[in-house]
Amino acid sequence: MSPIKSKLVLFVTLLFYADFVASNDGRYLVCKTMSEVFLSSGGNVASNLTRIRGPPGKMGPRGLSGPIGPIGRPGVVDMDAVNQLVLNAIRNYTAPMKICHGVVYRDRCIWLPYKNGPRMTKADALRYCESRGGTLLDIVDRNMFQTVEDYVKKTWVTRSSNVWLWLASVYENGNVRQRNGSIAYVEWYPGFPSSTSGRTAMGWQVMMDGSSSSSKGMFNTYDTDTCNVICSSIVE
Repeated sequence: MSPIKSKLVLFVTLLFYADFVASNDGRYLVCKTMSEVFLSSGGNVASNLTRIRGPPGKMGPRGLSGPIGPIGRPGVVDMDAVNQLVLNAIRNYTAPMKICHGVVYRDRCIWLPYKNGPRMTKADALRYCESRGGTLLDIVDRNMFQTVEDYVKKTWVTRSSNVWLWLASVYENGNVRQRNGSIAYVEWYPGFPSSTSGRTAMGWQVMMDGSSSSSKGMFNTYDTDTCNVICSSIVE
């Protein structure tokens, strides 16, 4: 063995012996990596030198619940009206559009046969609708009232602030009845119904602007008076 190698073996042997004597508790020597030497020093290690994430610890106890927040205002939704609007939209933008040139409500197509024209008596108005495959309009409920009112406002062309329309219903013994005999929906014009004898025909004043919304509604009149025409027919 060369002198250099002999000296190196002696140096390593001395280091091994010195570490064994310093332990002085009979522990066996164990080979370790550099990182393990630092981690086993017994002190607090500032960070994970190996950069390897261990398994998650146990979940701690649940904290206290926070205070209950204020109760909000309850929502009010008229689902019947929503469903009817959806149904009307579907009917208006699908196949019935080829048949109905006005607005669809349930199983009825409602249309203005002209967008601006002369008034006529109720009998003439009925014949006018019948000659086009329909009849005069009956209003059956509030939703229909609003649907037709919106349609008339968007469709009728006039310089006037209102339009008078004939309805199929009649006023008898304090009741308004549809042509089939059932009770019709009514929103009276201010000051009506009139108790004057003979005023059994029903008309409807639609205001073309919202500024005079209090001056709209239905009225009973003579069937020889004149109003414009709005027709109705079954959607096929």
